[in-house]
Amino acid sequence: MACAPHHQQPQPYLPNGGPVHADPHLAALAEEVQRITGDINGPFRKAEYTMVLQQFDILMATSAVEEVAAMAVECREETRELDLLGRSLNILDPNFLTWRLTTPQGRAIGVSGNYSLPKPSTVSDRTYQLYMLEQRIEDAWGQVLLAAMRQMPGEQEHHEEIVSDFERLFERCSDYLRSMLQDTMSAVHLLDVTVMDATELSTQFVVCAGLMKHPPPDVAALVKFIEYLKQRSIPLSLAAAEQLERIYLRFMKGKAAADVFESVTAAGLIPLSVRPFAMLFNNLTDANAVLDAYDLMLDYGIAPEASTLRILCKQSRMEYAKLHFTTVLKGMANATSVTESYSPTPPPPRSPLVSGAGGAAATHTSATAASTSTVAAASRRRDERSYFAQRIEELAERKPKVSLLEALKVLHRAEVEGTSLQGDTYIMSALLRHFCRSTTPRRYLVLPFSDSLAYRPGPVSDDAPPTSGVETGGGSKGHSMVNAFDFGFDAANEELLEGEGKSTINEELEGLPGAPTRSRGGEPETEKGHRPRPPPRDPYFADSSEEGTYILEVLKSYGSYPDNNVLQALSAQYEGQVPQMEIVASAADSFFEGCMASHGAMSPVDCRFLHALGYYYIDNRWRDRAHQLVRRVLEMFYAYCVTFRTDLGGTEKWFSYFAVIVGTKTGPLDLGIGLFAASLALSDKTVNPKVATKLTAKRDSSDHVIEVLSELEKCGWEYHRILCCDALMLEPQERVTAENEESAAGANGAGSRDHHHGRSANSSGAVGATGSPTAVAGEEHLGKDSIYTLAGQGPSSYNNPHLLSARPSLITFMYVALRDLGVAKKTVDWLRDRLKAARQEALAAKRSR
Repeated sequence: MACAPHHQQPQPYLPNGGPVHADPHLAALAEEVQRITGDINGPFRKAEYTMVLQQFDILMATSAVEEVAAMAVECREETRELDLLGRSLNILDPNFLTWRLTTPQGRAIGVSGNYSLPKPSTVSDRTYQLYMLEQRIEDAWGQVLLAAMRQMPGEQEHHEEIVSDFERLFERCSDYLRSMLQDTMSAVHLLDVTVMDATELSTQFVVCAGLMKHPPPDVAALVKFIEYLKQRSIPLSLAAAEQLERIYLRFMKGKAAADVFESVTAAGLIPLSVRPFAMLFNNLTDANAVLDAYDLMLDYGIAPEASTLRILCKQSRMEYAKLHFTTVLKGMANATSVTESYSPTPPPPRSPLVSGAGGAAATHTSATAASTSTVAAASRRRDERSYFAQRIEELAERKPKVSLLEALKVLHRAEVEGTSLQGDTYIMSALLRHFCRSTTPRRYLVLPFSDSLAYRPGPVSDDAPPTSGVETGGGSKGHSMVNAFDFGFDAANEELLEGEGKSTINEELEGLPGAPTRSRGGEPETEKGHRPRPPPRDPYFADSSEEGTYILEVLKSYGSYPDNNVLQALSAQYEGQVPQMEIVASAADSFFEGCMASHGAMSPVDCRFLHALGYYYIDNRWRDRAHQLVRRVLEMFYAYCVTFRTDLGGTEKWFSYFAVIVGTKTGPLDLGIGLFAASLALSDKTVNPKVATKLTAKRDSSDHVIEVLSELEKCGWEYHRILCCDALMLEPQERVTAENEESAAGANGAGSRDHHHGRSANSSGAVGATGSPTAVAGEEHLGKDSIYTLAGQGPSSYNNPHLLSARPSLITFMYVALRDLGVAKKTVDWLRDRLKAARQEALAAKRSR
């Protein structure tokens, strides 16, 4: 059985990091065993071998040891499974680090002095506890044997008797003790004469015995020992790794600390606890070197402890770093359980956030207390995240050519530290602004993030593309092209916009009555020309838009989405740049997704920060993408107001100018008028003067649209006057009815009535209304049946009898425009109802005055 020379018995842990709960009797036995073995360990460390041998006599007379031995013998088959597990966990195997970083059992190693084997689900708690006690007793027995060999080197029979006593008590052969009896000069020598087959189960115990009997005297000997293990493929168990760590800690003093640590890790021995890093923090003098060492500690999956944070607060000379460590330390002190709150966190989820996007708050009985706690927690998380964002900024400044994956390591570091990334925007903004440079090999962009090179310690470099086969057209055979996403080009986004100064859709179709219409997203007409194709994609490196998409997807897995600040910063930095504007497009898509996933908890998208993206689509003649952007904004507004019942926070007042830009640049003026009407339904604020400028600048349209603009100018583009204007807000039938009622009220004779009756008949014939003459029936007909006259009519919805023969209301303009954009019917109906309700409120206010 493995026998690690622990100086302090670690508390056994379950796979999830929680302590094993034994029955009361076994707990009492464990307490007694730990007391007596501790009495042996103390004098042994001080080389007081006479005292060790005296304590051994007391151990032999202790009934608790006999009881533990008897119970351990009964469950020998189960404990063999733990021996097999111990052999399989080889610290020198590269796969061990992956297991440590990505599994709960691995992350529990080294936390609070825990180096115990993880408990398999097939082993009972009682057996696991007995195994740990037997290991503790065998460890103490080994110290007694070494004390006897050093105190009485010639008493070979006495040494054999000590080993036999243990083997008789536990009814098994102890490879650990037997290997110590060998006459050897060093740990390597002991392995040479003892280990015949490195795959034998006993090998792991022999390695522990060699280190216990012959600890390496210096760093060179320790590195030689590790190299020997690797050469012979001898596994290094957790117990042996802890021994080595304790040994080389003695060498980490003064200026040599960093060199010792580098030599040991370069040999292949990864650190498992905070202890080596605490020595580094105490001995490093350069402030940047201290923070780099802290980053490396987190890269190895080692969470900081309170004592480590106190050292960092003392050693850090940068204020932002001191603030961060102080904040984390306070959070640790306020937590009810250090293990629950600041043990290494699990790897990022493999699916995006499902519940709200806001940070989680502690549960309290009082609603007021919960609110206060939530605000405080959010403030603390902002302070914690700002540290990692600042580290990214510094990395970009110090190493301009550093890899994206090197920068993405901050996500794993925050995760290990216990800093929640849910709702983060600081780190996201820094990554998107500084590290989308088309330098990352596409095969590195993998999901889940825990499989990425950024989830591992050590430098990550963007290696050069392979040269063989690329020039001859065989590049795809030279390297893997598999990556996290399908970055294929979307042919649906290639549709050309209407040319500036050309005819409207109405006139175009009137001139070509028999011409087939194109479906949305289809190939454009040849006379309008084609947008130039983008340059060929690099077969090896991802472009900046792919890197940006990867960053967003990784952060989404942590529950983070962009917000208006991120969108504003990206738009300002990348405006007009291709393909960098695709980063803004991906950020906007993720923002919309986050708004919906948060169920209204996030602030909705502010259209002011969509202008650059809208112009990017317009300049590249992507009609569908521009229309989709408007559609997503409107459907987001609907979800917030109707589904989530959340206030829009004033973001709706910026919709009008953005929508009119898209409307006037991607279609006839009818579309701009319709989107302007939608903005009236959303906001009761003063109409933006820029909206009037945009709409009046484009006069090349139908007479009906020109009449609408004239009416708007008569109203002075004033919100309430527009809503109260019958000429703008009433359908043709309603206007005729209103005029008849007004004329009838002021008429003085039948002639006058006949005159108006004839005009009414003429007007009714002009609009070509069918069905019920009531206003409601007319609205339904205009609003639904006449929108699409042909299945493939697409964006040519304006070419219908009603829009060509009579000037409809702003409501119908809006309805038709939104249906052309593909806005969901429930959203269109909601906006129509809002616009009607706004008119009624405006009329009521006018009458009250």
